Formats: sequence, C-alpha cells, structure tokens
Amino acid sequence: MIHYSNRIAASVEPTPWSLSVEAAREAGEIRFDLTESNPTRAGLVPSPEDAAAICQALGDPRALAYEPHPKGMPSARRAIAAHYEREHGIEVDPERLWLAASTSELYAQLFMLHCDPGDEVLVAQPSYPLIESIAALTGTRVAHYSLRDYAGAFRHDRAAIEAAITDRTRVLVCVAPNNPTGNALTDEELEAITELCSERSIALIVDEVFAEYALDGARDDARGTTTVVDERCLCWTLAGLSKTAALPQMKLAWAALSGPERVVASAELRFEHVADTFLSASAPVQCAADVLLERTAPVRSSILERLRANLATARRVLSPETGASVLRCEGGWSATLALPAVLTDEAWAERLLRQGVLVQPGFFFDFEQEARVVVSLITEPAVFQRGIEQIAAACREELEE
Repeated sequence: MIHYSNRIAASVEPTPWSLSVEAAREAGEIRFDLTESNPTRAGLVPSPEDAAAICQALGDPRALAYEPHPKGMPSARRAIAAHYEREHGIEVDPERLWLAASTSELYAQLFMLHCDPGDEVLVAQPSYPLIESIAALTGTRVAHYSLRDYAGAFRHDRAAIEAAITDRTRVLVCVAPNNPTGNALTDEELEAITELCSERSIALIVDEVFAEYALDGARDDARGTTTVVDERCLCWTLAGLSKTAALPQMKLAWAALSGPERVVASAELRFEHVADTFLSASAPVQCAADVLLERTAPVRSSILERLRANLATARRVLSPETGASVLRCEGGWSATLALPAVLTDEAWAERLLRQGVLVQPGFFFDFEQEARVVVSLITEPAVFQRGIEQIAAACREELEE
C-alpha cells in the first residue's frame, strides 16, 4: 500500500456543509452569494487603460534573464518600498524585504525557519483556518489563544496570549486586521504583544494583507500598516499583491523583517538558506511590480468604497427588530453577523442556503459564540443588499415562530 504523510489529514472527504453548497450550486439555487472573495470575479478589476499598462509591464524583456536572488529582485523590492512611502508615508528598507509567490508560502518558509517538528505556532481564534493547513504541512502544531469579545468588538488580550504559550511555542501569528472579525491592532495591543514576544524569545508574524482597507468602525488608536513594528522582538510583517493590488493571480508577496539588529542579522543568515531553496517569485511579476502597485491604486479605492457601502447596508438592513446585528468591523473584506440565537450558525447557514443565500457559518472560523455567520463585503452591491434583505426576513420569521 502506498504510504502518505501524516502531514495530510487522514480524512480529506468534503464536509456535509460543503456537500450542501456544492449541490445548491449545481442546481443553480444560489441566487445571492455573499461569500465571494475573489476581486476578479466581483468586478473589481483595473480599467482598460491600466490593464493594458499592466500587460505591457508583464512583457518586460528583463524577465527573460535568470538572475536569482534569495530576497527577490532588487527592483521589485524597491518598488514595494516605494509603495509604502507613497501610500503610507512609511520608510521600508528594500534590503529587509523578502519576496515569495504568496503569503501562504511565506508562512510555510517562516515555520521552517523557526520551528522544529512538533513545535507550536500560536494563532488567534476565531480566525481564517488556512494557517492550520500550512502548519500541518510543515510538521508544526497550532495552538490557539482566544480573542476577547467585548460586546462584539474583538481585542487581543495579553493575559489570554500568555496563558496559551508553552515551552514549545516558537511563533506568534497576529493577523491585523483579522479575518473575519475585522479587528485591527491598537497601539496598546501591539506594545503588549511585542513585549511578550521579546520576553519569551518568540518570533512574531504580523499578517497585514488587509491593512490597506480600514473601515468606518476603526478605533482611533487602531493601527493601519505597521511594517516595522518594534525593535524589541523579531518580527516578520506580511503583505502581497493578492489584496494590496487585488490581483491574487499575480502571485507576489513579501515579508518585511524588523527587530533587534543582532537577532535580525541571525535570522537573515538562516532565512537566506530557506528562501534560496525555493526562489518561487517569478521574474515577470517582479519586473512589473512597480506598475502593478501604481496602476491598481484606483482598484484599491473602488474596493474601499464598496466595502464601506456594503457595511453600511448591512448595518441599516439588520435593524434591531430583526434580532441581528453586524459586529464591529475595523478593516478587511469580511463582516461577521450575529443572528438570533434560536438557531446555531450551521443551522442558520443551511436555512439561508435553502432561500438561495450563501454565507459562511461561524464554525468555519472557530467562533466560540453560536449564531455567527460571515459575509464578504466585496460582493457586488445589488447582490449584497438583496442577500442581506433575505437574511433580515429570515431573522424576523424565526423570531415570530
């Protein structure tokens, strides 16, 4: 019998929920898909003029020469640094940037750098479940700390994080804004996290793929893009074209390294070996990085406008008499809805699916609270409004029974 690694889950069979969704899709019963997270399918694409410039840049003859570099092409790193300066007024040293095809791949490489088999990566809960899969494939264990829910506003709590740390914890992952809860890091939270990582000699990964998209609910003390977070602990700050340029198909991401100089030098020496083993970022997209970032600025603006409009729609339609509400959302592409607790999140998702409305049930993200569902704020506005109206009607019906 062929042997398969135990890094792959023993059961890869689809869940009952995924089978229900697949059956509804095949039958054409989904009228309002509120889970669409692909901007290229949501009408959020560059203008014809910008698209032509991007295509021309991808045909740069420089891409025909193979000049591998563990950190990625210097020109691409300079383009990313220029983006941070232009858009955020932040100085990023191109020599501290490391390029890869995706943030998923950077996670894997960083877990390889910092973790031996069986070591732990500490991740917030609720959160997007991708990190669990990446950790399993690298022989790393995932442990969780709970985000504190203060009346629908999620916050990082030092005591909760500290209680979850063990002698095998090597990396702390902090997604900011978090997906799907949308909570951004405050100055106070970041101070506590970096202090804790410094005290425990834990590497910090700050995933900022959604940092370009601050929403109306953002707290005054919530940070946007941080990049260089603190000089006390080793930190890798991740982002990429998938969200920054709304071009997930272009496959370019980066990690900005910061921390105490001596520790950074040691990390760079070792990470160079990891990065040089893969060299995954393609030459055409690296050559075009400056154009890709500059020409997608209008798309970023369009996305932000849609996110804010859809969030306002959800807040307006899910009025108090529906028994539903939108939890605080400070950034990102998702919103979490608290529905009446007469049904579980999975039961709500199944009920809405029968009405032709597709949402993501809260169990997918490990919400501790029941009756949570998640919707994508980049959904086309007319579809989003109709879908939210269907959710509001379903809530009223359940409360009347």
